[in-house]
Amino acid sequence: MSDSVFSDRLRCLRIQAHLTQQAVADQLRIHRTTYTKYETGVVTPDQQGLVQLAGLFGVTVDYLLGNEDAAALVAEKSGAGMRLSLQEQQLVQLFRQLNYTEQQQLVQQVQKNFHKQKKK
Repeated sequence: MSDSVFSDRLRCLRIQAHLTQQAVADQLRIHRTTYTKYETGVVTPDQQGLVQLAGLFGVTVDYLLGNEDAAALVAEKSGAGMRLSLQEQQLVQLFRQLNYTEQQQLVQQVQKNFHKQKKK
């Protein structure tokens, strides 16, 4: 693997997702300094780390490693859909922390906002 391709792609994916290095490190359950070393090419994650990163950003390991030119989304094994992006995973985690009533209220608010935006 080209460390510069990997580190450049990793950094770009994080920036595109509007995330900090700390936010990604928290999702991976690693120290921020370890993640920073991934982005700077000082350290390369092991196989499990590569799989986790690809899953978090919704790309293939081959894309991260520079073996694919386009960031293709990873299809689920069942073929039923795509993996969630890191931002989508964060939303789901936050949503699950709410009680049932709070979840319903949030869904209603999002639907209202969605319909307002769609009318514009």
